[in-house]
Amino acid sequence: MSKTPVETYFEFVENVLGIKQVLLDRTVETMADEIAAGTPPHEIQILISVQDLENYSAPEKELLYKMIQALQLKPESYLVIDTAQKTGYLAQHELSFADSPKPSTADLIETYSPRVLISKPALKKAAWTEMQKLLQLI
Repeated sequence: MSKTPVETYFEFVENVLGIKQVLLDRTVETMADEIAAGTPPHEIQILISVQDLENYSAPEKELLYKMIQALQLKPESYLVIDTAQKTGYLAQHELSFADSPKPSTADLIETYSPRVLISKPALKKAAWTEMQKLLQLI
């Protein structure tokens, strides 16, 4: 039986590029696909909103996903969106990455965006401290 293009691609990623794990997150588009297919999306446990996500550079996106991976969340438990798309989503917890974060509250944990952390690496510890508050809630 021949392999599908997706299977061939993932073999290439693993065997040639040496990437052992690929992080696939639920996005607004995948949730829309689930709804269109008649399958209701799973409950969103954690909404991760990112200021100006659609304009992120490759290094900024890479750091964002490394930060999310550090939380060791199950892919089905969170949704990553641009802050501009935030209306209408309900979640048990919210983590927000902003260029100028406000103090966290019981409902919203806000910390520095990857864009800021790339330009000011000294803030990484403060960002991780805020992110750990989310882990204490879940």
